[in-house]
Amino acid sequence: MHWTHLIPIKLKNSINIYTIHDLVPFTHPNTVGGNHLLNWNIIADILKNGDHILTVSEASRRDIIRLFNVPESQVTNLYQAVDFEEALKNRPAHLIERDVNGLFGLEYGHYFLFYGAIEPKKNVKRLIEAYMAADCPDYPLVIVSSRSWSAEEDHALLERLKGRELPGKKKIIQLDYMSRSQLVSVVKGARALVFPSIAEGFGLPVAEAMCLGTAVISSTHPAIQEIAGDAALLVDPYNVDALSEAISAMAEDDNLVKTLQQRGPVQAEKFSMENYKKRLKDFYKKFGF
Repeated sequence: MHWTHLIPIKLKNSINIYTIHDLVPFTHPNTVGGNHLLNWNIIADILKNGDHILTVSEASRRDIIRLFNVPESQVTNLYQAVDFEEALKNRPAHLIERDVNGLFGLEYGHYFLFYGAIEPKKNVKRLIEAYMAADCPDYPLVIVSSRSWSAEEDHALLERLKGRELPGKKKIIQLDYMSRSQLVSVVKGARALVFPSIAEGFGLPVAEAMCLGTAVISSTHPAIQEIAGDAALLVDPYNVDALSEAISAMAEDDNLVKTLQQRGPVQAEKFSMENYKKRLKDFYKKFGF
């Protein structure tokens, strides 16, 4: 039995394997909500009674081993899979341009993008501050998100600035829920994804954007460093100046954008569904399946 969610259940007369995606509630407790003590007890119970633990990055694997003092042999990293339908992944640029312009009023290749929950660990307030300080005239910042957990300062700043003509011809646009195909178009049409997360177990938007051939600015958090490799521009997520300089560089340097667009899909291939299936199959074989 392979449990892919943190539930302290064990199937009798079976090998019980559990996936733990991250320990962010314990490594960065102020950035996520929930009952941390309850989560700790659930994980401790799983580690005590489970036969093996899977996780999604070497960073998460090290956290599990260190914080819960379990043997290294008990925890295996298989990463995650990034999967898009070929029709979406390889959609022609002129159709992407039609979508982003017709549906959202955006100029193809001429905006920065963040998508994900607005919550403390996603670092949206610093992202907005860095964007406002960056030298990126005529490049709006598009934030695709709905309201999320305990990020009052982020939301207040976003509400104050979005939709207005800002100094330096800057503009912040917030878009709410959109379909998967629309999100793929918005990602593919962006100059770059900017995802300065403070903590992640894997960093799925980074891998997704790279897979779709979009340049990426992200953070030096260990898990994201693993996933991005040399295919993204990584900065200290707490350093607004560094993030601002990265945005400016991405706005000004076409060669940098082109280089990351080329490297991204190569790096993201490591996390393809086919490669993930092989890793999972090889792991199951160890238990006789």
